[in-house]
Amino acid sequence: MFGSVIPRIRRNLPLAVALPMLTAGSASAQMPGPDECTGDDPVDGVNWGIEDDGLGRTYVIGGGAIFKSCNEGDTWTRSAGSLQSGTALLIDPVDPAIVYFGVDNGVYRSRDHGASFELTGVSSITARVFALAGRADGTIFAGTADGVWSSTDQGESWTRMNGSPTGESIRSILVDPGDANRLFVGGGNGLFYETTDGGASWRRIGGFTQPVNTLLFDPLNAAVIYAAAWDGVHRSADGGTTWNNLGGVRNMDMTFDPNNPATAYRVSRLDGALKSVDGGQTWSPINSGLDLVRNDLYRIHVLPTGRLLVGTEFGGVYKSDDGGASWARTGAVNEDGGPGPQADLRVSLRVHDDDNSVKAGKNVKITVTITNHGPDASTNTVAEVRWNDSSGFAPNYSLSTDQGYCRDSIAVPFCALGTIPRGGSVHITFRGQTTNNSSRTYYFRAFTNSAEDGDLNTAEVQVKTWVELNCILIFCTTSSNGGGSTGWVMLLLLGGAAVGRSRAARGSRARPRS
Repeated sequence: MFGSVIPRIRRNLPLAVALPMLTAGSASAQMPGPDECTGDDPVDGVNWGIEDDGLGRTYVIGGGAIFKSCNEGDTWTRSAGSLQSGTALLIDPVDPAIVYFGVDNGVYRSRDHGASFELTGVSSITARVFALAGRADGTIFAGTADGVWSSTDQGESWTRMNGSPTGESIRSILVDPGDANRLFVGGGNGLFYETTDGGASWRRIGGFTQPVNTLLFDPLNAAVIYAAAWDGVHRSADGGTTWNNLGGVRNMDMTFDPNNPATAYRVSRLDGALKSVDGGQTWSPINSGLDLVRNDLYRIHVLPTGRLLVGTEFGGVYKSDDGGASWARTGAVNEDGGPGPQADLRVSLRVHDDDNSVKAGKNVKITVTITNHGPDASTNTVAEVRWNDSSGFAPNYSLSTDQGYCRDSIAVPFCALGTIPRGGSVHITFRGQTTNNSSRTYYFRAFTNSAEDGDLNTAEVQVKTWVELNCILIFCTTSSNGGGSTGWVMLLLLGGAAVGRSRAARGSRARPRS
């Protein structure tokens, strides 16, 4: 649902353009020093981005932070300057020392290879940044639900591109390396637009109906474009005018091997990791060693040395040194396979009505209880609320909490809960109004940023509710004959129990995000 796409500038451009960019930079860009990556921190929840700077550093967005590796992902060091949740990652196309980190309220920037971060363009971008991309001249683009923004001064200031699409999350941005005025963006519900005049005007192309999660050029032919979407891998041989669906479903990411342009990789929430040796025409699964996480894959990345990395929602980062023939987990893990010691956050959900039945058009009240089962305190705990709504507009709702505060008048409603001690609980109350013929599913996510327990896990709570009348309720589905049916509400808990415990306790794998 929330998968954003982070375009890989060094991998999506034709090789003639991409290779010089690997060596571009300023005096501040240098190879990693011996004391730069000294940690062996567990990393999990890699739903958003994996990038490398071409100088020996690899970055991933994990649970509530950016993690950096100086040994191709064998171990990871948590960045002390990025302790928050983010959804987009980009290495500056001119200066590899600069790292951009897209978050819920803008873009943070590091000038020291991720050691520290500062908010750029304060008060410019207020919506969640789902995608970041860069152009060879140093221009940076940010994709949000409020359109596409650009910066020509390394994020000091941002300008919204007039007429850029709004109302849906822009998950992917593709810059034409041969035409500075041409840009493609893709996103939720089939959003796919092109501008050929530098953003002065936009036109919708492609005819997509499902989320477009990755856009990339064929490495040897910029007239050929690939789009990894929820309903297949789409290929255009005429610059985006017409498209052919090559098959495959629930695709989250795709990339080409920079050392072998005929070889491509992709990850699917249904089929795991796949490989193509004919430029993306046909695919074969490569899941040996990924059995526990094959339905949790979100990102795939090829390092300059040829090592493959995949980011998973539950299992951290996996690596392959044989082209995907076998995989092994990277980084530190705890005794039961999870990402290390942390606060064991769990949730329970209670519907307002005692009989779990709410008629359409009536108010509904849901209370979410977040409990810390230890072993440590959960500090800087935050809960987010999102919804899946075909209309694209937020419903009438309000949020309140018995600890901390909630902000419900922004694009990404959230509650800042502060510190939850071991054994402590916090309650969040959601109030909304049911409507006829309007189906919405709400997602609650909680995560913690404390040094001891800042690593991300996900758990699922499934609740059955019964609906009266022939209608569709906010939180559940209905039967066609009005007799009532089973619906569900899903809560995603980030920063929760270790993988083995959370899944075993609930007996089911988290639902795939669309």
